[in-house]
Amino acid sequence: MTGKIILIGGDEITKNETSRIDDEIRRSHPKGAVFLFVPTAAGDSEGYIASMKRLFGKRFRVRVLRGTDGAKAAKEKIMAADVIYLGGGKTELLRTFFKRWNLIPLLKRAHKNGATIIGMSAGAEALSLNYAVVKRSAWKLRGGWGIAPVICLVHAKPTSAKQAFRYVRRQRSKKGKTFVAIGERAAWEIRVTDVRALGRGSVWVDGLPY
Repeated sequence: MTGKIILIGGDEITKNETSRIDDEIRRSHPKGAVFLFVPTAAGDSEGYIASMKRLFGKRFRVRVLRGTDGAKAAKEKIMAADVIYLGGGKTELLRTFFKRWNLIPLLKRAHKNGATIIGMSAGAEALSLNYAVVKRSAWKLRGGWGIAPVICLVHAKPTSAKQAFRYVRRQRSKKGKTFVAIGERAAWEIRVTDVRALGRGSVWVDGLPY
């Protein structure tokens, strides 16, 4: 059975700013489930890893996928996980890592097999069909992996959500694709049967508050 996807717009987990989302994640699987954290986008930060272990370690068996693990170990960890959490940081670091070891097909398979796939900020961008960014005051779309069937904007605010939606709407190739702008302290959950917003922050869908 296909698992769910949670795209988190951003904010500091160490300050409990995503606590409502974190609570939902903890409730999503039984005690002792395998939780795989991928800190690649943050350069495998040990502080980030320690924070995630504190946050989820009492509920789950937390494992970490580091850049030094090697392709074989990475594939084994992905396929054994019930929850896979792609952390925030630099999206290109995460995309390069998964491409180098050909891990994207495995991530898709894990999702189809029922794993919950979570992306925080950079992780959310990588999981999406496309993600909107501003470069030199101009909006651009970059390609993601397409595991989440949406175009996304993370760290969204009312003004950026409207601007990005206007830009996406002008792209003929993106007609009919859902655009989701996710603010900090907010998340967008995609399940087989429905979708919903999580957290204390704001979410905009196709330019409108959800």
